[in-house]
Amino acid sequence: MMDTGRHFSTLFITRKYPPMTGGMEHMMHGLINYYPGRKYAVTYGGSQKWLPIIYIWLFIKASFILLTRKIEVVHISDGVMAPMGRLIQLLFRKKVSVTVHGKDLDFGMSLYQKFVIPFIKKMDFYMPNSHETLDKALRLGIPKSKCTVITPGIDTKAFDFSLYGKEKQVELATKYNIDFSKKIIFTSGRLSERKGVKWFIANVLPELGDEYQYFVAGADGTEINDLKSMFGIKKVTYAEEINKIIKEKGLSAKVTLLGRIPFDDLKAMYKFCDVFVTPNIRVKGDQEGFGIVNIEASYAGTPVVSSNIEGIKDAIIDGVTGSLVEEKNVEQYINAITNWVKKRSKDKKLSEKISNAVYEKYDWVIIGEKYFKIISDLAGTSDSSLKEVLWISRDYPPFGGGQGVYVAQLHKLYLKQNLKSRVLVSEIGSLSDQRRRKDTIYKNVYPVGVHTGSTLFVPFAYLYYRKHKKVFKNVNVIHCNGIDGLFFLIFKNSHIKYCVTIHNTYIQRIENKRLNLFLKLLYPLFTYIEKYVIRKADEVISVSNFTAKYIEAYGMDVKVNVVENGVDTKVFVPVKKSKEQFNFLFIGRLVRSKKPFETIRIYEKFVRNFGKGINTNLYMLGTGPLYDDLLEYARKKKLFTVHIEGYQDTKKYLEKSNCFLLFSFREGLPLTLLESVSAGLAIVITKTAMGDSDIVKENINGYIVNPEIDEDEIVDKMYKTVKNFNRLSLESRKIALKHDWSKVAEETISLYL
Repeated sequence: MMDTGRHFSTLFITRKYPPMTGGMEHMMHGLINYYPGRKYAVTYGGSQKWLPIIYIWLFIKASFILLTRKIEVVHISDGVMAPMGRLIQLLFRKKVSVTVHGKDLDFGMSLYQKFVIPFIKKMDFYMPNSHETLDKALRLGIPKSKCTVITPGIDTKAFDFSLYGKEKQVELATKYNIDFSKKIIFTSGRLSERKGVKWFIANVLPELGDEYQYFVAGADGTEINDLKSMFGIKKVTYAEEINKIIKEKGLSAKVTLLGRIPFDDLKAMYKFCDVFVTPNIRVKGDQEGFGIVNIEASYAGTPVVSSNIEGIKDAIIDGVTGSLVEEKNVEQYINAITNWVKKRSKDKKLSEKISNAVYEKYDWVIIGEKYFKIISDLAGTSDSSLKEVLWISRDYPPFGGGQGVYVAQLHKLYLKQNLKSRVLVSEIGSLSDQRRRKDTIYKNVYPVGVHTGSTLFVPFAYLYYRKHKKVFKNVNVIHCNGIDGLFFLIFKNSHIKYCVTIHNTYIQRIENKRLNLFLKLLYPLFTYIEKYVIRKADEVISVSNFTAKYIEAYGMDVKVNVVENGVDTKVFVPVKKSKEQFNFLFIGRLVRSKKPFETIRIYEKFVRNFGKGINTNLYMLGTGPLYDDLLEYARKKKLFTVHIEGYQDTKKYLEKSNCFLLFSFREGLPLTLLESVSAGLAIVITKTAMGDSDIVKENINGYIVNPEIDEDEIVDKMYKTVKNFNRLSLESRKIALKHDWSKVAEETISLYL
């Protein structure tokens, strides 16, 4: 394994973690789960009542890891953990960074100010969760050079708002007595003085018409802060005071306190309300650190109106995801709420714009990368130690399938990010082909000189590398597709890190009942080689959860990093479809496992059953051993609307197609599926062809069918795509945006570190 200073581990310590709920709990859960580097975690997810005992227990667990594992940096969850952080600095000589929240720095107890603040000021680096918190840190004398503001993020995979349709809205209406024909204002969060709910009800709500209803979800604020409540010094309840205001103002018909509601209902309320409000007010010693609920509601596509104070300012993109208004300014609140309601009624795509803006700024993948960059610098590493990446892949455009596209896309993105990258491939076509394509994927690409798909590539690639070692002298990461890098791993260099991406295992291929006798005899050998490659690699990547399960079935106790395939969402975009046609598309190697013959026969049946009145075509793109047989079949059957096109630029076919068909027996995560989803196509696919991913969701952006091939079932669902195309297309695009190649590149590069 190479020694470039990039191999380091981080230990996270937090006293607040799920199953308990709250801003810090969500913050640390997201950070630990999406932090892309090597990591260990010591967490506690229960009541803070026994914090002194919890503190000792966390320190003992952390000490054991520090003594038995190589840890370069320790990251603590908040200022209260700073005394422990200081002890770790002194006893274990480790760098300690801390996420700083607003109350960490101005908590009012004199004992806290005297005994905790001095330890906070001794930490090695600070990640304030808002600019307001940064200002407080600077006022304490913490150097700005040691601070970087990083807001909390949102786990977009956990907030799939497409699941909530009319049925869920009806359920909420019945359960909570909500009249969704009115304008619904919604607030969620623990009821406390700083949340401003009491002020909002007393001052703003009476000025809004009867068409507005206000719903508040959240537990009663029985704790004014953690330390006082821990010792039972002070407990305050606000629900009673709020109910008193509601009664005095005669607002019982307009206001409902829901109390704590299930998380599923909370997410649905985010989606179905018209405006989300956080009318916070300033309370000494009780600052709003960030306001995670604001980005949760915004990701649902709902505009947020909030007070322009404290950490809330960093949770809203003013004018894009909502409005920041003056604290306690009744007129501004009324104007902002009514204006956003009007905007939503006029702009049908407003929700999508708000959601996309949140995704691009607050997705936890992005936030995790920010943390990683700082902690890697603190560990004494930097991106400059990653000199050059060499890809080993027999497939490469214009030949081969998805594995080659995977390498080409990441290679192109690496070059775009000024990361040196080279590729060894079987062949790449003629020079004129490359010039015509004008694609940077051909820069620094070296064809070994064997036919694409040939097993001879495996030894020839290594011989080529050795023969031209001066060209590759700066390579310190070698990234292989499957077993293509076998000889590189047999003759490993200790100064080079080796990564392998498995698209689908040979175990999966053996399960194909239609394998010919030769492959049945050969694949067990390839399985043994694959196990060797996986065992020898420094990092193992699977492009889908489905394939990861097969790798784990080898029982080698190897960590598998799931980095799902990606798509260039800027290249593959939806275009307006002709209303005169509805076309189906198949893309893939023309081999039996992809079931191209079955695809044609199913299409024939669709035309017989539903073709009258539908102008339809089936386009089949790809090359392979069945190409000539398929052409002959279509010719003999006189299938004039079946077009077997061979290898083609998929983009123009995606633009004129409506529905993507794939009935494979086994797949990892097909790139063609992602491209189709990004281009806004509806999907009909076997469950075994989508890599155990969430790319296709039943009746959301397509339909999932039985891998045993029930032709009647498939034909029926193909017809459903015709009837529901506009809805399915819109949802496909939303899903694709979560799988952009840039995110795949970021996650993959982090594994080189």
